[in-house]
Amino acid sequence: MPAPCEQGRARRFVALARHATIAIVQSRAMSHASTDTEDPAYDRSAFIVPVERVAVQLILSDGSRHDVLMPRGPGQPMAEVFTAREPFFPAQQAGTMRLYSRAALACVAIDAGMLERVSLVYDDEESALPEIERAVRVQLLGGVVLEGELRFVKVFGRGRISDVLNEPVVSFELHVGRLVHHIAKTHVLTIDER
Repeated sequence: MPAPCEQGRARRFVALARHATIAIVQSRAMSHASTDTEDPAYDRSAFIVPVERVAVQLILSDGSRHDVLMPRGPGQPMAEVFTAREPFFPAQQAGTMRLYSRAALACVAIDAGMLERVSLVYDDEESALPEIERAVRVQLLGGVVLEGELRFVKVFGRGRISDVLNEPVVSFELHVGRLVHHIAKTHVLTIDER
């Protein structure tokens, strides 16, 4: 049986050899990766996702309104701005890129025509289910008051406004003329039927 000192040296040697082997494998993988991307047949644009800057109005928790351009990918739902895990999101305001806090975002308003254009959802009026429209007045915590319509499809167990608003989603849509307001439920003070 080897002496304890020799056992320690052997363990250290095996650990160093293991680390050296891992480093060699990683460097070879990186060198192969770099030669693959330098290949003229390799098309980097195949991985680029088209992004469009969409004109929206943000209403923040303090009641301030900001007209901005938000980057949106094709088919990306506008309500996703409330649920993404990153604490900040970028938007362009007056030619300057600015980061906004998701936690402070109370509402995102977008033109209904623009929303249809960036959405991949096929909306055929002939095959659409009948919607119920309810006129409401929404007061946000920051003091902003919005009046418009809640639109929803009435199904069993979902016939009242409270049923729709208590669904386990973080936001709801309020239609005000040609604008669709995506409102964060956590920033709502009251909702009154008109």
